[in-house]
Amino acid sequence: YITTYKLRDKLYLWNDFHLVPGGFFVTRHGLSYRPNKRFNLTGGYAWVATSTAFTNRLQRQEHRPWGQIEYNTPIALRSSLRARIRYDARIRNRIAGNEVLDDYMFYSRLRLMTSYRFVVKKFSETTRAHLNVMNEFLVNAGHEVGGWNMDQNRVYLLGGFDVANLTILLGYHNRIIPAQAGGGTMKHGFTLWLVQTFGEKPRQPEKLITPEEVPQLY
Repeated sequence: YITTYKLRDKLYLWNDFHLVPGGFFVTRHGLSYRPNKRFNLTGGYAWVATSTAFTNRLQRQEHRPWGQIEYNTPIALRSSLRARIRYDARIRNRIAGNEVLDDYMFYSRLRLMTSYRFVVKKFSETTRAHLNVMNEFLVNAGHEVGGWNMDQNRVYLLGGFDVANLTILLGYHNRIIPAQAGGGTMKHGFTLWLVQTFGEKPRQPEKLITPEEVPQLY
């Protein structure tokens, strides 16, 4: 569940609650600055609890300062593309054997995501159905994790529905998690996201542009 609340012109409060049963729980908060309709800059703090290799209990704690930049643009008659770069500063409990320790390790993670949206049907100015394909690469960096290495790759295929200031996204996700010794694991399941905006007039959907207005992305 992701919410944004308009504090004043161009400034928003971000709140994000994300649960994967047996995987992790995140409560993430921050401030967003939107200089225009295309760009969004956000930074803040998140508290995280994760499972471990020896238990599905969410007992490994993490403190996570974070920041991101997003860019959103129409690319075709009914399509738009969103690109996001997010930085996570991960301060996590160390693990020794089958025990979660009280001291912490630190490393960085860079997340690169692209999201494609196709509007299937527009019912009104603020109500429409759409299809979303997302791909995100997550890369670790730091001596605690052996330098630069792949954390995981996430792919989503989601159907979406907008009603005024609420967006509902439901569909399938796939996560590929490499192992340090080679190989890795694949996890998949269903995803439900609710994205809601408060404190401003109902949003206007992205303009369905003409072929002449499509950006020339050379």
